[in-house]
Amino acid sequence: MLNAIQIKSLRVEKTKDFTDENGLILRVTPRGNKTWAWRKTINGRIVKKVIGSYPEVGLQEARRQAVQLSSETTAKAVSKPSFKTRFKDVVPKWLTEKRGKLKVPYKLDERFKCHILPAIGDCYLEDINDKLLLERFKSVIDQGKIATAHRLMSTINEVLRWCVSEELLDRVKTEYVTTRLPKKPPVKHRAALAPEDLGRVIKPGDNPPYLMWSIYSMLRPKENAGLKFEWVDWEKKLLTIPAEEMKMNRSHVVPLTRQMIALLKQQQEYNERLGFSGVWIWPSTQSDSGHLNPTTLNITLRRMGLKDICSAHGFRATARTYLARIHVPEAVAEACLAHAKQNATVEAYDREQFIEERRKVMQQWCDYVDTFMIDKNNQK
Repeated sequence: MLNAIQIKSLRVEKTKDFTDENGLILRVTPRGNKTWAWRKTINGRIVKKVIGSYPEVGLQEARRQAVQLSSETTAKAVSKPSFKTRFKDVVPKWLTEKRGKLKVPYKLDERFKCHILPAIGDCYLEDINDKLLLERFKSVIDQGKIATAHRLMSTINEVLRWCVSEELLDRVKTEYVTTRLPKKPPVKHRAALAPEDLGRVIKPGDNPPYLMWSIYSMLRPKENAGLKFEWVDWEKKLLTIPAEEMKMNRSHVVPLTRQMIALLKQQQEYNERLGFSGVWIWPSTQSDSGHLNPTTLNITLRRMGLKDICSAHGFRATARTYLARIHVPEAVAEACLAHAKQNATVEAYDREQFIEERRKVMQQWCDYVDTFMIDKNNQK
C-alpha cells in the first residue's frame, strides 16, 4: 500500500503504475506528473476510470473514490442480465432505431431475411466470433459473393456494437472479421446505353408501357415499381413520392410530361378493365406487395438479350448523359434524378424550386426518347 511520504518522493525514469487497495493506482511520469486512476476486471473486461491528479486529490480522497467506484461497479455487474440473448431477438429493436437513418432500408430488411438471420439468428450474442461467422457464411464466400460477404459482416458488427452500448454484450469479438475475407472486387457499374443507342431497346411503334415509363421518369427501379395513383396531382401535373419510398429518405416531386400523363391514363384504364384495386400504378398478382417487383424490367431486358448492354437502373445514367450533352445546369439535372446534393452550389438550391425548369428538361428528354419510336423506313 502507498503512503503520503512515499507518494511525495516518487520519481521514475519511465511511466509507471503504483498499486494501492480496491483497484486504486497512481500513475507517475518521468516529468513528475502523478495521476490517480481506478482499474478493475469485471466479467473478464478491464474497466478503468481516472480519478484526478495528485496533489489536488490526496491519498485519502483517492481511496474513498476507489471504494465508491468498486461498490457501484460490482452492484451494476450483479444486477446486469445474463448475456444469453439470441441475435434474432435484438434485431427488431436495432432496425427500429436504425430505420430512420437508412438510405435503403428495404435492402437491409432483405439482408437480414435472406442471409443473416438464417445463418446466426439463433446464436447467443456472446458466442458470435470471427470463426463462427466465417463458418456460417462460407457458402456466400465460396460462391464468389465477396462484396456481399463484406456487407453482411459490417452489418453484423454494427448490430453487435449497438448491443455493447445497450449493455447486452461485454465486447464485440468480430471487429476484424472483414480482414480475414478476400479483398473486395472492383465496383462494377450497372450496364447503360449511350443516348443515341436507345434504339436497341425502343422499337418503332408500340413498346411495353412499363419500359417506356422507366425511361421517361428517370426514377430508380424500386421507386417506379411501387408508384401509387394517389401520389398523382392531375391538375398540377406532378407526381409526389413520399420520403419513406425514396432511397435518400427525402420526398421527390416529378413533373409529368405529356407522354407520362398519357401513359398513366392508359394504365389506369387498363387496371380498371382487369379489376385491380386502383392503388398501384403497376399492379401485379404474382407479388406479395401487390405491385411489380423492382427486378421485373431487368428480367425483361435479359429476355431481350440485353443483359450486359443495359439495365433498368442504367436508364438513369443514359438520361443523365443526355442532360449533360444539352448543357442542363448540374443542379437541375441532379434534381431530375433525385440525387443527393453533391456540392455547395447544389446544396444552395431547393429541389422544388426547379419544378418548371425540370418540366421543360424532362419534356425535352421524353421527346428525344420518342424519336426512336418513329419508323424512319416508312417516312417519306
